[in-house]
Amino acid sequence: MTKAPDPFAGGRDDAAAAGRRDEDVTAALLREAGGGITQGLLVVDAELRIVFVNAPYRAFFGLEPDDPHARTGLPLAELLRHHGQHGEYGSGDVDAQVAARMQPVLQRRSWSLDRQQPGGRYLNITGNPLPSGGFVFTFTDVTERVRERERLDALVRARTAELEEVNAKLVEGIEYARILQRSTQPSDAMLQDSFIDHYLLFRPLDIVGGDFYFCAPKDYGVYFGIADCTGHGVPGALMTMLARTVLRQAVDEVGAEGPAAVLAFADRLTRMSLGQGGPEAGQPPARAPDRGVPDNGFDIVFCLLAPGEVQVAGAGLGLLWQGPDGIREVAGRRGGLGYARRRRSAGVLTQSVLPRSEVRRLFLATDGLYDHPGGDRGFGFGRRRWLDAVEAARGLGFQAQCAAAVQALEAYGGGRPRRDDVTFLALDLDRGRG
Repeated sequence: MTKAPDPFAGGRDDAAAAGRRDEDVTAALLREAGGGITQGLLVVDAELRIVFVNAPYRAFFGLEPDDPHARTGLPLAELLRHHGQHGEYGSGDVDAQVAARMQPVLQRRSWSLDRQQPGGRYLNITGNPLPSGGFVFTFTDVTERVRERERLDALVRARTAELEEVNAKLVEGIEYARILQRSTQPSDAMLQDSFIDHYLLFRPLDIVGGDFYFCAPKDYGVYFGIADCTGHGVPGALMTMLARTVLRQAVDEVGAEGPAAVLAFADRLTRMSLGQGGPEAGQPPARAPDRGVPDNGFDIVFCLLAPGEVQVAGAGLGLLWQGPDGIREVAGRRGGLGYARRRRSAGVLTQSVLPRSEVRRLFLATDGLYDHPGGDRGFGFGRRRWLDAVEAARGLGFQAQCAAAVQALEAYGGGRPRRDDVTFLALDLDRGRG
């Protein structure tokens, strides 16, 4: 029996032929486009079979023009397996290597990476899904870019190592400077021999700082005080060496005349040492000094514990003292020693005399304590809070009172970083009477 002709056969054949023509046209377009670029190009269809491979791709992977491992219609996984078997992906299980490279393709997600080939060349490989369901891969030789990046990275590492070495030497030198600076300060034994008891908080902002404390026993009494020099860190530490030297010389020259005379003498020595010149201490200059003159100096509160009295003079700093009726303050004059361009606003040096029978304890602090930031808005601790903290602990023993006042300072700071060196020196002159 003769089979009846299928009326739709011609239509299906025509559609298939049209599809093949479309594929041929697409392949021709890919060959034309791919032949004009230097990037490697690999295109696969929705079934992840090779549609197109250009010449640069073959060159990158050592494939001849008629190599069957890159022929049209070959599954992508087979091409990747060929690369893995020839060491393209390094050592390891080839199946695992192929699976890892197929994963982003199967998930239809874009990706990009730089990979070094066994011969040393670097390729940037990108993969992007196509709307038709296929995938396109591009391969760009980025060897020069990577080599330059490696060169720059190596240069950065070398420079970093050099900087770390320099920094280590600087820190080592500053640490040694800290030892030297601390060795010039009065020893605990000297303070203990000179007073019934003492409490010291000495915290440079950096390893070394611009604060220092002073103690010098003499036949007529004991000189003591604290000072805050211009700056902190190394510059401040250098200034402390000058300040301490002129202070010692002033004590040796005019110490018997009292702390006000000592500070006036130290002021003149400081200005002479810094080339500031100018009139006698406490007197404003007739005209502003040359702008080239260093505007350095130091604030200080300086005392003499003499028989029957405590003499106090301050330039930029004062102190608190505790008597039978509570905590009182002795304010220093406005303006420290030196400071060529600030001398017009400096006050006159004066000296206060406190009866020895009235003074129980003394509390000396530099501005770094008052300026310690804290609270909700980061304001400085301030003199009022400090006086209140010392007053609030007045009924405690000496060491406990000092520790409580410092604890109040730290609680106010709340862990905020300090802005300056901090020095707090307290002296117990009459243990047992509070």
